[in-house]
Amino acid sequence: MSAKGVLNESEIRELVTQSESESENEDFELPVEDDDSSGDTVSIQNSVENIDDIESGVVDPDNNVAESEPVHELSSSDDEFNFDTANIKWKSKKRRPSPHPFTQVNVGYNSNLTCENRELDFFKEFFNEDLMVLIVTETNNFVDYAGEAMGRVGRYSSFAKWTDLTVDELYLFFGVWLLVSVHGLNDIRDCWSTRDILNVPIFSKLMSRDRFLAILKFLHFSSNNEQPKNDRMYKIRAPFEKLRQSFKDLYTPFQNLSIDESLLLFKGRLSFKQFIKTKRARFGIKFYKLCQSDSGYIWDIMLYLGAKTEIADKYHIGKSGAIVTTLLEPLFKKGYNVFVDNYYTSPTLAVLLRQKGSNICGTVKKNRKGMPIFPPLQKGEVFAKFSDGMMALKYTDKRDVHMLSTIDKFSMAEPPKKKAHITDTVLKPVCILNYNKNMGGVDHTDQLLSSTESVRRTVKWYKKVFFHLLDSSILNAHVLFQLVTNKKVSIYEYKLKIIEQHQGPKRRPSGGKPSTSETPLRLLGRHFPTFIPPTEKKISVTRKCLVCANTKLGVQKRRESRYECLDCRVTLCVAPCFQKYHTQLKF
Repeated sequence: MSAKGVLNESEIRELVTQSESESENEDFELPVEDDDSSGDTVSIQNSVENIDDIESGVVDPDNNVAESEPVHELSSSDDEFNFDTANIKWKSKKRRPSPHPFTQVNVGYNSNLTCENRELDFFKEFFNEDLMVLIVTETNNFVDYAGEAMGRVGRYSSFAKWTDLTVDELYLFFGVWLLVSVHGLNDIRDCWSTRDILNVPIFSKLMSRDRFLAILKFLHFSSNNEQPKNDRMYKIRAPFEKLRQSFKDLYTPFQNLSIDESLLLFKGRLSFKQFIKTKRARFGIKFYKLCQSDSGYIWDIMLYLGAKTEIADKYHIGKSGAIVTTLLEPLFKKGYNVFVDNYYTSPTLAVLLRQKGSNICGTVKKNRKGMPIFPPLQKGEVFAKFSDGMMALKYTDKRDVHMLSTIDKFSMAEPPKKKAHITDTVLKPVCILNYNKNMGGVDHTDQLLSSTESVRRTVKWYKKVFFHLLDSSILNAHVLFQLVTNKKVSIYEYKLKIIEQHQGPKRRPSGGKPSTSETPLRLLGRHFPTFIPPTEKKISVTRKCLVCANTKLGVQKRRESRYECLDCRVTLCVAPCFQKYHTQLKF
């Protein structure tokens, strides 16, 4: 042996040959001296080939592998957790990690929808009738509240033209909003532009521009008359909590989960706005998300509110650990594996989750309280110590990597090859490979959302959060749709299907330019003027005259009229525009 605990290439080959001859149920031990002050250190050379798994440890005096230490679980009613990191005794004697078995049953989709249902039906599981009624009610109430405060100034103001929003119209509005994001024009108004290079006829067929902008302007989610003090989430709390509960109720996650933060771009004035230089957005609103590792399903989401962030630190393990326990607590005692980065990972959190029937794996800061002291290593070497079912590990490649795990045993394996022509064998600790495979749930979610997001720049932060929740609901609905129907559909195509099914009955066009055909219907038959029907808000309704606004024989002008043609359904002045419209091809 070249050095204490460090093996050269020939010794590794000899041990691998020996391990292949032993039973698969027996543990293969690397001959590292049993010294509590030193860990298991192994040097792995890149030239080693055909090594599937090397489990390294130490040999005790009786040549038996030490058992895992018993874990005393907290009672379900005991929320006190007074753990002193000084009680952690790190030893080099190998103690096999004993992760809690996965006991959750009926994982997956929790609803009655089948493969016969449409894509829109899965989306409506999240944006259900209750949520839509809430938004419709608060939006209509806000129009009355703001109109009274401003005195409804001007007969042509948005307040004077407003008609009460309905649930069906709100669904149509969301479909048009998603369609706007698909076309990606710089200005929303350009979607209704009549210029040849910008014209998209579908928008005017679905909803008028002024109505769409009015709904977007007055969209509201809470009552201004009942605003509580010191509640930063008040503007968005109701839909946020409803969708958060729907995310949990409609899906039971599989075993592997990941927790990480996500940043929504926002550069407006906001007391809890964050700056994270490593994120793509850098400035924005931060969320903590608990996601499925493979599919990216968002099972729980929490909004960062600064000092008022709603974190339940009832175990007194610090803010970072409390974020994990707050998100994961409904899944305690079921053997879930949670993967986190070094902001959250600590020996204290690992002990708590182990006592709560959950497993953890993540990178860790080497100076965390309770961590063992790691010696300097050469490239390719690995060092590990064990305590109370935990494994602390240091691996040196291009840089030092520190891991803490209660899931994986101390073994080495080949990582999946990214390129077929690379033949060099590089062995890495299994816990690092497992972490790389399962930690990307939140990043995968952010990647999918960035490719199809519908959020746009706005000064109202709560509207941006709401449309982010809309995108998140589409992503979750996409995951459930694939799970139930067993169809592989891209999230972009799924979004297009939702837009198509959101359209509903096409809107009857009101007004518009006269027909360009040689014998338009307006020049045929008998036409009679009639009053424009009254609305709920106004008895004497007036609109602009079509001929006055589009005349070619004189100066264009805007003139209001109370009359329209009963058959053509266009607003016209009684004289002389009514006659011109029904007798002249060009006016």
